[in-house]
Amino acid sequence: MDPIWVTLVATWWAVPVAAGAGVAGWAGLRTRRTSRTRRLELDAARYELRTARADVARRRADVQAARAEVARMEAEQLSTRASASDVAAARGALQASQSHRRAAAARVTAHRADVRAARAALPAARASRDALPVARLRSAHDAVIARWMAYETDPAAAVAHPEMSDPQAPLTAAFLREQARAHALRPASAETPMTPADFAAYREAVRRLARAFDAAEQHALRRSTGPQIAGPWNDLAQELVQNAQRAVARSADALGGAAARAAARAAEGRDRRRPGT
Repeated sequence: MDPIWVTLVATWWAVPVAAGAGVAGWAGLRTRRTSRTRRLELDAARYELRTARADVARRRADVQAARAEVARMEAEQLSTRASASDVAAARGALQASQSHRRAAAARVTAHRADVRAARAALPAARASRDALPVARLRSAHDAVIARWMAYETDPAAAVAHPEMSDPQAPLTAAFLREQARAHALRPASAETPMTPADFAAYREAVRRLARAFDAAEQHALRRSTGPQIAGPWNDLAQELVQNAQRAVARSADALGGAAARAAARAAEGRDRRRPGT
């Protein structure tokens, strides 16, 4: 028998086995990717919690070092090799270290709450694409931008609240900086792979963006309703709205009149074409 046929007969079973292994491997990889995507928010919250705990450990070490420095300065003061200002500076550094440690502990508490919230919001295995963490976060980002664009595209809102369109206004400038950061961290699509660290950074950027917009908007609303500028700006905005409404009404009347005249001419033409008229 031809050696080629002998080889094929001896190894025919390898082809379907290899194909099955490839299909199983692809399915397993797809399942793992889907699971990682679905759990991304939870994994990011856990990553932030681990980072916060590590920061607490560093802050505790800083406090111990600051206490040792205070003790050293106090001993040096007894031997006149350190002044009272040196001791005061060491104590101030200790107080700062303790404040940083308390802030780090508060962040741990906040991130624990984030982990619980992410676990409660974990999408189901068959959840739609829009329910996945990256898609939800992109939607939250889009919602903030849509709120800001309302001030850019609505003439009445722009006139009533000019600070929202003024990049020189401090709070608006802060919002625009946060907007640039969030845009730089934004994934290209909801299917873009992200690590927990990348997702955590983007989520924090979106949160900062929302807070910056709220601060800018509240400040602009307070100024626009203040007694010093409320009257002129609101009156002008109202006038613009009323002018637009009157223009729309005139256009509608003109169109209605033209339609009526056209209908009358058509009716007159039909009467002329009738026999005996």
